[in-house]
Amino acid sequence: MTKELTELELKKIIDRQQKIIRNYELTGGLVSVFRKFPFMGYAVRFLATIFGSKTKAGTRIINNVKNKKPEIIAVVNPNYSGGVRSSTFEMVQDVVEVSDIYSRKKAIEIAEIICSFGPQKVLISGYANGHDMLAEELKRLNPNLRLFVLIHSAFLWFDVYPAENHVFERFINMASEGTIEKIGFCKRDLAEYFKDKGLNSYFVMNRFYPQKHTFRSLSKDKIKIGVFGRNMWHRNLTNQIIASLWLKNTEVHTNETPEHFFFDKKRVIAHGFLPKIDFLKIFEGLDIIMYISLTECFPMSAIESMQYGIPCLVSDTSDVYKWNKRLKSWLTVSTIDSPVGISKKINEVIDNYDDIQKEIKAYLPILKEKTEKSITEFLK
Repeated sequence: MTKELTELELKKIIDRQQKIIRNYELTGGLVSVFRKFPFMGYAVRFLATIFGSKTKAGTRIINNVKNKKPEIIAVVNPNYSGGVRSSTFEMVQDVVEVSDIYSRKKAIEIAEIICSFGPQKVLISGYANGHDMLAEELKRLNPNLRLFVLIHSAFLWFDVYPAENHVFERFINMASEGTIEKIGFCKRDLAEYFKDKGLNSYFVMNRFYPQKHTFRSLSKDKIKIGVFGRNMWHRNLTNQIIASLWLKNTEVHTNETPEHFFFDKKRVIAHGFLPKIDFLKIFEGLDIIMYISLTECFPMSAIESMQYGIPCLVSDTSDVYKWNKRLKSWLTVSTIDSPVGISKKINEVIDNYDDIQKEIKAYLPILKEKTEKSITEFLK
């Protein structure tokens, strides 16, 4: 077992990494400026040569370990936006954020930091570059350490981002060999597929903490619809915004809005990407939320919407309404590539709004029980 680092030693290591990151970002900025001027090509190559190999070691480390000798520590990439990072913090109390790792030496250093806290278990959430090396070094430093990995992707993701297959494949191989004790998937299909292949795999749902909010009744004078997420291929924002604007008395709220001439931008409000507390405040004024992704696992947005009594339309790629047939019928969209089809579902929600809210209120404790059971089974 590695020695426990003092707070001062730990701070020095993290401060040094932050300095490397700042140098890396500064260099990247200079390079991007220099590229605009052809005669600066030599300078670009010079900077890349001088700083490239050094900054590759620039792994960002953020210590969020609150407890002394925690039973479990989670590792997640701080650069992950939205659901992966957020759900990791909901699932595990003590977290060390570690960005991409580019060298074995750096993996060893970070493994020593994590082991110095004395955890019995480590959960690696997501598959950031180099986190496979980190898993190996954690197990080498402490052979008795119990390693868990949680994957938040669907199969389709690996078609679109084939470069991400490498770390994922390494995790699967380590799970087959027993280096990784359990591998969890937020997508049921992956869990069942790899279980059939002989892996110790689990379907894991995102944790949430039920909060009491006053359920607002629907005012049909102006219906406020939230269409949230980054403007990425799988978020399907364009279809959802068109469908929402198809209704004449709607106002659409987004994080960011695709730039298309055929949107009535006067009726679209973009809030940007806010801290979670500020983001959830927006929910208090909304009537319907849309999260009709082309591929999805177990969306937190749908759960958070329900806590406010707000119907959230999702695609039929998610299990979030699996245990309530009425909600699944009302709030699941099969016509995900059809604004006409989506707008019809919005009208169906409007027509059944009060009944949907009653079902949501009854469903939340059932969903909470299911999610907690999946997490407990995985992490025990």
